[in-house]
Amino acid sequence: MEVQFRFCYLAVAAFLYPLMSTVVFAAPASQSAVRWSELAPLLKGREISVRLSGGAIVGGKYSGIQANTLTMQATRTSEPSKHPKGVTQLARSDIEQITIQRHAGWKGRAIGLIAGGAVTAVVAGVISAIAKNEGGWGSGYAGVAGGVSAAATGGGYLLGRFGDREGSRPEQVVQILQEGAGQ
Repeated sequence: MEVQFRFCYLAVAAFLYPLMSTVVFAAPASQSAVRWSELAPLLKGREISVRLSGGAIVGGKYSGIQANTLTMQATRTSEPSKHPKGVTQLARSDIEQITIQRHAGWKGRAIGLIAGGAVTAVVAGVISAIAKNEGGWGSGYAGVAGGVSAAATGGGYLLGRFGDREGSRPEQVVQILQEGAGQ
């Protein structure tokens, strides 16, 4: 029976290993400096976080850019009284830095669900073998199998979700150059 539990540990480790690379090897944010006129194609359709000169941080989905304002659908704000959630316009002169968020993927969650299902299958096989040796399935075995199944599948999904979130660290930090400055 000890061999069966070692096999379970090995199976869990083998299926969760691909998720760990997302957490350990997540790339740091890249830095760039662009002119105001070059921002629109860079921000189009992206989640952004804007640090303002007063220290406030406003996050959300980019909407558009005009000569002196950046428009966004704010979903997060550190100063709700000054910068409420919803459609907001931020003055060009107030913007210190824009952070473009990497798209949070779905692969980690898919791998987690598959790994959880595999762990469920292995554990169900072990419980089935134990139940056969002890004269058949009892109500206690069914409860244990159901609980382990739910925990393994849910745990796999949550680990995958964690991996996806860790992989969505800031992708690019943008400093805004004055028009005519820099290359």
